[in-house]
Order: sequence, then structure tokens, then C-alpha cells
Amino acid sequence: MDREYIEERIAKIKARIEIYEDALSVIASGVFSYTIDTGQGRQTVTRQSVGQMESALNTLYNDLDVFYARLNGGSIVAN
Repeated sequence: MDREYIEERIAKIKARIEIYEDALSVIASGVFSYTIDTGQGRQTVTRQSVGQMESALNTLYNDLDVFYARLNGGSIVAN
């Protein structure tokens, strides 16, 4: 993969992380449901979907780590 592609992927992952974190913040503030647009579609999230949202965030952060490692020539150690 070339550097430009990896930087584009990092930017897209960061944007999705921000969307999910914003949604979780809104839900945590007491709002019952919130609609997010990830660019791949719209999704309504509720308090019941917080676990799924946190799981999606963990996946996005892992993906971000992988792309940063590729960009910087590093490696990732799984614990």
C-alpha cells in the first residue's frame, strides 16, 4: 500500500470514530435515540445499542492502530 492510500484510510477511520463518539456522548446525555450517518448509510442508535457502538469503536481504534503501524513501518503487539 502506498502512503497516500494509508493516509486516506486513517482520515476516514478518524472521521468514523468521531461520529461514533459523538453519538455515544449524545446518548449518554439522556437522549433516547440518535441518528448517525457514517457515509455508508444512516443508523439510528439507542441506549440499547451502546454495547454495539462501543464494540464498533474498539474495532475502529484497532484498525487505526494497524494503519498507523503500516504508515510508520511499525508493528502491533496483541496482548
